[in-house]
Amino acid sequence: MDTNIKRRTDKLNVATIILLITTLITVLWWISKVDSQVLANSKWIAENKTMPVMIARIEEKLEGFSKQFDKFTKRVDKFMESE
Repeated sequence: MDTNIKRRTDKLNVATIILLITTLITVLWWISKVDSQVLANSKWIAENKTMPVMIARIEEKLEGFSKQFDKFTKRVDKFMESE
């Protein structure tokens, strides 16, 4: 009876070791994948330094359109009131 228990625990230990090694490999792979994505994003950000300037220009244009739209709305309102 003791030999059966010993054999089961030996198999369990081998299975546990295999599971731990597989988990370790998976975690290392995941970390390297995340690291490579961070490096790729950092490189993309460094290459696109003109992006904030473009965004600022677009915001200025949107503000201008908003002001023009407000003026147009006021004119339409005045026209509708006059009739």
